[in-house]
Amino acid sequence: MAVLIDLDTLHHTVAPVIFDAAYTVAEDLDDLRPYSGGALGTVGQDTPAPQRAWAGFVDGTLTGRCECGTIATAPENFCVHLVAVVIAALNEAFPWPPAADLPDTLDDTPDTPTPTSPTAPGAAPQPESPEAAVRRLAGVAATLPPVTLARLIAEHAATDPRLESALLAAAGLPTSRLAKNP
Repeated sequence: MAVLIDLDTLHHTVAPVIFDAAYTVAEDLDDLRPYSGGALGTVGQDTPAPQRAWAGFVDGTLTGRCECGTIATAPENFCVHLVAVVIAALNEAFPWPPAADLPDTLDDTPDTPTPTSPTAPGAAPQPESPEAAVRRLAGVAATLPPVTLARLIAEHAATDPRLESALLAAAGLPTSRLAKNP
């Protein structure tokens, strides 16, 4: 079972100045990956002093470790880098495992293969089947609060006539327009 956390909870837990600064730098975090049962990323990759940060649920508590020296067992004590990793993970619909291990180091080697990474050195990545993608994404969707999921679907349905038609049909409502192929 995945652990639930959302931006609203994080926003109300973290000092506003930290949250605002982290939200800005989270947009530049592009190496987010699973690591030690949590999320690992580098904040400020284009700055002279980038910081690697890890966050995950250790014994049911959101915990973090950062190269800046912060080790915190509660989000209210997180540095900007840790909050940025959590924000980036939430924006990527990262599935938070319920039990993570606080890593001793924040090296560059992910310990959990991702769907796009090879499982053996030199092996070519295997394409994900449509059925596997549906299962994976359904698992991610199940971790989202209903309001977040509804908003995400509505935003995409507003620009995708086929999704809009499928949504209205699933709700037992008449479709407002014909679905067109893109």
